[in-house]
This record gives sequence, structure tokens and C-alpha cells, in this order.
Amino acid sequence: MKIVLKTISLAVALSVAAIQATAAPPAPTGLTADSSNGIVLTWNAVAEADHYEVVRRAAGGSYATIAMPAANRFADGTASLNIPYAYKVRTIDAMSTASSDSDVVIAMSASFSDDPPVPSLTAIKVAHVTQLRTSIDQLRDLAGLAPASWSSTATSGSTVKASHLTEMRTALDGARSGLSMPAASYTNTLTAGLTPIRAIDIVELRDRAVGRRGSAPGDPFWSPVAGLPAVQSILTALPNVFAGTASGVYRSANGGDSWIAVNTGLTNTNVKSLAVAADGTLFAGTAGGGVFQSLNNGDMWTLRSVTPANATTLLTTAAGVFAADGTNCSGIFLLPADGSAAVSRGSGVSGCPTALAATSTNIFAATATTGIYRSANNGQSWDNITGAITTTNIHALTVDRDNHIFAATHDAGVWRSTDEGTTWARIQNGLTPSDIRTLNAEYDGDLLAGSETSATIFRTSDNGTSWNAAGAGLPAAAQAVTALGENGRYRFAVADGRLYRSAGGFRMYGIDFGPYIGANEAPGTVLTDDQLVARMKSVQPYTKWIRNFSMVNGLEKCGRIAHALGLKAALNAYITTDAAANQREMDNLVAAALNGEADLIIIGSEALHIGVPESTLIAAINSVKQRVPGRQVATAEIYGDLLNHPNVIAAADIIMPNIYPFWESVAVDKAILRMQSARQQIVGAAGGKPVIISETGWPSDGTHAVSVPSLANAIFYFQDFQSWARANRVDAFYFAAFDEPWKSGEGDVGTHWGVWQSNQQLKSGFDAAIAGERMIDNWSGTQVVGGPGAPQISFTSVPPIGSTADLHGQVSHVAPASYRVAVYIYVGGGWWTKPTFANPTTSIDPDGTWICDITTGGNDPNATKIHAFLIASDYTPPQGNGSPSLPDLTGHEFAEVEVTR
Repeated sequence: MKIVLKTISLAVALSVAAIQATAAPPAPTGLTADSSNGIVLTWNAVAEADHYEVVRRAAGGSYATIAMPAANRFADGTASLNIPYAYKVRTIDAMSTASSDSDVVIAMSASFSDDPPVPSLTAIKVAHVTQLRTSIDQLRDLAGLAPASWSSTATSGSTVKASHLTEMRTALDGARSGLSMPAASYTNTLTAGLTPIRAIDIVELRDRAVGRRGSAPGDPFWSPVAGLPAVQSILTALPNVFAGTASGVYRSANGGDSWIAVNTGLTNTNVKSLAVAADGTLFAGTAGGGVFQSLNNGDMWTLRSVTPANATTLLTTAAGVFAADGTNCSGIFLLPADGSAAVSRGSGVSGCPTALAATSTNIFAATATTGIYRSANNGQSWDNITGAITTTNIHALTVDRDNHIFAATHDAGVWRSTDEGTTWARIQNGLTPSDIRTLNAEYDGDLLAGSETSATIFRTSDNGTSWNAAGAGLPAAAQAVTALGENGRYRFAVADGRLYRSAGGFRMYGIDFGPYIGANEAPGTVLTDDQLVARMKSVQPYTKWIRNFSMVNGLEKCGRIAHALGLKAALNAYITTDAAANQREMDNLVAAALNGEADLIIIGSEALHIGVPESTLIAAINSVKQRVPGRQVATAEIYGDLLNHPNVIAAADIIMPNIYPFWESVAVDKAILRMQSARQQIVGAAGGKPVIISETGWPSDGTHAVSVPSLANAIFYFQDFQSWARANRVDAFYFAAFDEPWKSGEGDVGTHWGVWQSNQQLKSGFDAAIAGERMIDNWSGTQVVGGPGAPQISFTSVPPIGSTADLHGQVSHVAPASYRVAVYIYVGGGWWTKPTFANPTTSIDPDGTWICDITTGGNDPNATKIHAFLIASDYTPPQGNGSPSLPDLTGHEFAEVEVTR
């Protein structure tokens, strides 16, 4: 018996070993090559992979291994320029067993003239044909084929015909067939003698001949993030990222490079949902334990409400926290902002809630069975607004910065509403799956959608008009993308409980595009089309808009070029006291607008500042309005001049202030506070009209008193400004794209305003800033200064008796936005309010510092005592009007300090 058992065991062992020895892992799928910036290969991850094997061959050679990457991405740094290669990839498992080959892709790092050709601007040239023929013949050589036979010689002065392109398509397909690749597809069908040659025809041939993916800029590549158990929810809250898991909350301060568990106080660690309020308070919804909150970034949690017990969805608003139970379907509840008990807010919503969202005026709830509901009164009543949506099974809702609402459905794709949910339209062009589980409307304008069953992600940058596949790097075996998020520098996706990360979708709202970067160039220089295209391409990956400053001397083409590069164009007519020049500027601007090349129409750039009469500027604005009916017209001006000219604000439809804390001699660490204050003044004066900051920036070199120009300060201000703009949803054009040598009229800082040098190279150290790295909130005052502890106030600089200098102080262990300082001085036998009766309290900067003018009266410098109270921001303290006794703030003072001089 023992022998038999051993024999059976040996047979089983041999059988298992044989299976292990012969069973190969799956071959990689989805292999793509992108040669737009070197050659980069990507493919779908394989679960069984220990690593991968990349093989390559050139013409006349055989496939040879060039890399064994662990990740499903490889950049071929050994590829030579203008040499075509064929690539395949294999999966290698832990037993060193190799899969079969993936499909073949081809790639070649090649350069072409007029790349890309600009529709209606770039003429199709013979050079475009000859360059493509050369590339295609190289590809045929790689496939072991003879050069193609071309019916005519393309020589200078000859006409480019449809037959030329048809021949190239045929020759290219022959090469692809020889390399075991499918024939290529094209947008336009070409008919000799009938079909005009378009820019897209040249672009597509180039992409297919050299292996460009042809996908939109910004498509992510996803890599797995280590250090976490199975993830159920993701939250990005400046400056941290939080992951909710069945084992509690995890926090990362470095974008996901490392994680720590932050579960102190969580009596239920099955965290299903996360949210953050405007004041930084964190909320965690659990399965069975209710809702918890943290006032210190997760260091300590306290139970906020046991209702609902299952909080699968959270939404923070000014009214408080809405929590929905998507497990037991017990409804929707509001946890009021004042800390009182939860109240039911689901009456009128039938079905199990799956998602919550809010615009500036309404709350929305989605369900799995009855569609979408809207409430205009914080959930006290609801209306079903499912309308035209062809299913009532809604998985997710998201709202973009324009208050457009997007709904993800179980079986009908994605729908969009631009009118608060009153009407809906399906946006499915290019979106292959109809089962969408999650959505995320990113600050910079992109919308990402994750599939429920195939672990794919799609991206749109035009509000759903068109979609691109954007799930490269996600494992092909994964079943569902359940969460999406972004923090500017990184995008995050959860697929089957695993967290993945990609380079962020950060792009500036806009950049001020001054293109005169040559040594002998200045306004008035006529730049070639090629120069404008090349310079705009430098900034194209990092911005959504460009703004020019003039519409003559070739700059009238900026809108056309911007659109060809996928950018929006803010076109600006420069207005001076020269009426004839103004007319040329406006004529060209109107022509561009009527041709669809201007997304934003601007009349004047600091016109008032250079001496243009108000009446002239207003007349120009009104003239253009009449010539482009139905379009909004803006004006750009120094914010102080706008405030002093309310008639100009009244004439414009969009107000565009130039705000430079640098020129106001503000230290760089206080600059955003000045920016915030200036913008608030403009918003108040605009009377509800849109406000877009037209210029702000910081020079990287030169000399200027308190506002120190330096590379370090330029990077700091850029990060600080972009972080503030993102957090507050402020649209702004940053000044400027390039250093411009001609700007010597501004002293030694004038030539150093660019993010890029005049050679079009990004300035050293700007790489992290331009990639979207964000700074800690130093403008809202919602972060607790000095961490937990008893509130404190102190004097940091007390002027000597007889001085007119200001009093300086510091507070600690409070969030400055929620507090103010009440200062009193003792002089002439009594206590007096400072700075004035009209302004009886002093604001506190986000870093806890404060400054008070204590010498606003005749004898004030001789005050012998100074007393300061830390009070709540909504409390009005009693006046000090000369009484010998200090005003009584009992019960309202959180801390106080006094000094005798």
C-alpha cells in the first residue's frame, strides 16, 4: 500500500511538474508604440507576469532581446534616429516560462517639416510627399520588401495629388502586411481629381509610418501603487492623498510613494467613502459604524453620527455632510454643519442611492433603480429628473467647474446636462463600453470614465464630444474600475481593489504667449508660420489656452495654429491712440472670430495704462460687439485702472484684470494673499460678470526691493498661484510663456518673466511645478497653525513708545480664518480700540501672523499699554472709547496678551 501511494504521489508530482513546465502565461495584449518623443512601448499588464521580455529587430536583422522590464512599459533609449524597428513583447512568469509573442508594432523616431500641418494655414508641399515616401520605403525594407514604385517624381513646383497619397497608403499597407500587421485605416477616402488633400491625410500617414499612437495629448499610463490593502475609496485633499480600505484609512503626503495608517479613534475600520469639507475637516463613511470626522488630517477620528450606519457615499456642502446608504438602502441623511444630530433628507427619493453630487445651487442623488433626483432645498424635497436618460440604473455622478453634470449608467454609457439636470444628452462618441461604473471631472477640464466590467478608462477633453481610450497599464484581467481621483500632479484609479497612479492631467488654464524670443525680434517683427507653430508646440502640453497680444504682423494666425494643436485661443486686439492701427487690429480679430478661430475676444491690453482715453477703449469694445453679435467681448487691464474706470467694466462682458503682487512690492510668501484680495475687489466691482485673470507672474532674475526676483521665488510663486487657482476655481492666464529679450524697458527684470527660457527650454527646477506639484494651502486660513493645543496669542514686534510703527503678533493652535484679533491701547488715561472704530478687529494671515496699525490718532504713539484678544471671527467686540477700564470680553476671548511700554 505504501508503495502504491508513493507511486501515485510521484505520478501526481510528475503530472503537476509537467503542467508547470508546459503551461505558458498569456501573451501581452494592447501593445502600442509612441514615437512622438523617443520610442515608448506600452501594453496591458498580465497578472501572471514576473517580468516581460522586449524584442526588437531592424532591417536585415532578426529579433533580439533588448530589455526585461518589470513594468508594462519600456522606453527604448538605444533606438537610432530615422531607423524603423519592429517590436514584440513576451510575458515571463515566476517559473521563467515565456508566453507566445504579442502582436507586432513598428516605430521610428523621425522628424518631418511642418509637424503638425495646420489646417487652412499649412500648404501641402512636395516635401511632405518625399519625406513620407522615404519613411515608407524604410519600413518596406524592414519588412524585407523592395522600395515602392512611384508613378511620378515629386519635384519642387509639382502638384500634390490624391494619387500620390493613395500610392503611399498602398505601399505602407504592403509593408505592414509583411510585418504581420493589419492594414491601416484612414479618415478620408481619396478620389483622384475630386478629393482635396487635407492636413489630416498627411498626419495620418505620418502616424502610421513611424508608429505614433495618434491619441490625444495627456492620455495617462497607469502603474500600480504599493503599500495598501484592498482600496474601496480614494480622496485627494491638499496636500495629502487618502485611501479608504476595509482596514481603515491610509494617508500619503507624497502622492502615493508611501503610506501610513491613520485609524486612531476609528471604531469601525471598514471605510467605504471619504470626503473633505471646505475647512479641511475629513469625513469617513463606514460599513456598519456610521460617519467619523477628523479635524487634523486623520491623526485623530471621532464619531460624527451613527446614522446612517452604512455610509457608502458622502457629499460635503455648506449645509453639512450628506451621507447615503447604498448597502441597506436606508436613505439619505444630512449631518448639519453646526454639529447637531443627523436628519433624514431622503424623502421623495425611492430606490437605493448610489451617488451624490452638488452644483452651486442644487443637490443631486442617483439611484440604482429609479434614476436621478434633484433638490433645491438641501434635500427637504426632491424631483426625479431622469428625463431622456434611457436607463434608471445610475452608477455615478460628477460635476465639472462649469456646473455641467455627468451621469454614469449601468448599460447606457455617459450622459451630460448643462442646465442643472433639466435636459440630458448622451455623450458616447468614441466611448466603447456602455457600462460605466465611475466618473471624475478633473479641475483642468478632462473627464475620465471607468468601465464596470472591463477595467478600461476613457478620457474626454471636450465635454464628451469625443473620447480616447486612456487605460494603458491597467491589467487586462481586472474586472472593474471603481474609483477615480486626481490632485494635479497625479491621477489615481482603483481597479479591482488595487490602486493605480499615472502622471497628472495638470495643465494651466492659460499662458500669455509672447513669441518674440529671437535676439533681433520685437513687436512688429513678422514671424513665419513655422516659428509660431514651433513656439506654440513648446507650451502646448502644459496649458489649455494661449492668449496673444496683437492681431497683426502674423499674429492673427495664432487662433488657427492653437486650434490645430488642440488649444483654445484668447485673441487680443492691441488698442493704442493710433486709430488706423486699432482698426487693423480689430478687423483681423473680427475676421478670426467669424472664422471660428477665437474662443475668447479681448479688446485692449493695459490700454488705459498706456494713455488710451476711456472713451476710445469703450468705443472699440462696442464696435467689436456689434460686428460679432452674440459673442462676449472682454478687456484686459491693470486691476487698479479697472477699479478706477467703472464705465469700462460696464462696457465689457468679461473682466480680465492684470494682478502682479510683485509690482506692489509684496514678499513672495505673502503674494497670494495680495492676489486674493485684489481679485475679490474686482469680483465685487464686476457685478456678477465673469472674471478671468489676464496676467500674473514672477520674474526669475533681476533686482526689485522687497519682491525679490529669483528662480526659486519664480517657482514658488508659480506653484503657489496655480495651487490657489485650482483650489478656488480661478481662471487665469500666467505671464509668460518665454523670456523675451526685447523687454529691456522694464529694467533688469523685464527679460526674465518666462516659464521657459528664450531658447524654448523649461527653466531649471520648473519641471515639478509644471507637472502640477501643489503647495500646502497658505491662503485660506483653514489649516490649524502649530497643530493641536490651547489657543495662544503673542506679540512678536512691539514698537517703542513714541514710534508710529505697526504692532506685529502671532497666534497658534487655531485656524486663522475662524478668528480675529481685537487690539486696545491705553493712552491719555483710557483704553481705545485699534485700528479704528470702523475697523475694530484685525485679520490673521494663514500662517498665524497679524499686523495692526496702533497709531491712527494724534497721541497714540505715546500709549503705555497694549492689550490684544484672540476672538471668533463673527464676534464684534465692545468699543474702547477712553474708559479707564479695559473693555470686558469675558466669555469671548480665547487667549489674550498685554505689554507695558
